[in-house]
Amino acid sequence: MIIWNVNSGEAIKRIRHSNFVHCVQFSPDNQFILSSSNDKTITLYDVQSKKVFKKFKGYSDHISCARFSPNGRFVVASLEDKTIRILDINSGKELKTLEGHSHFAKDVKYFSGASIVSCSNDGTICLWDAKSGDELQEFTIPKFICVDISPDGSKIALGCSDNTIQIWG
Repeated sequence: MIIWNVNSGEAIKRIRHSNFVHCVQFSPDNQFILSSSNDKTITLYDVQSKKVFKKFKGYSDHISCARFSPNGRFVVASLEDKTIRILDINSGKELKTLEGHSHFAKDVKYFSGASIVSCSNDGTICLWDAKSGDELQEFTIPKFICVDISPDGSKIALGCSDNTIQIWG
């Protein structure tokens, strides 16, 4: 990962994983950058110091996606072992493991603070309760690659491998 100065086009800092990086995201307060990688780690970088703040490791498989919660206190991550993990940034502990997909989730994210949406190579999209870890709803939709949900939770947008965008809701 390279942090660039947008105004000058200069590379400020090069940060390396030991394998392919799948996902990066700024924290809601812009203090951290979150990354997930095929090196089986989730890493938090401090934007100001340009150093690793925390590294979540010890996973048995690649991490395909990791995203901050809206309040920036938690991370939701999808692993290629078919699980979704909820992590507490402050304690560094794993709070929940969500299971339900029969293949790994390609994309995962929080919406409306207390819910999570995930989409998997098994052709399903799942809605989860972030506090209990319970699956709330499942949709079967083939050929999608990524998912997003509207801020009010009323619509789901899908990017699909058939060159379309589908909107549900």
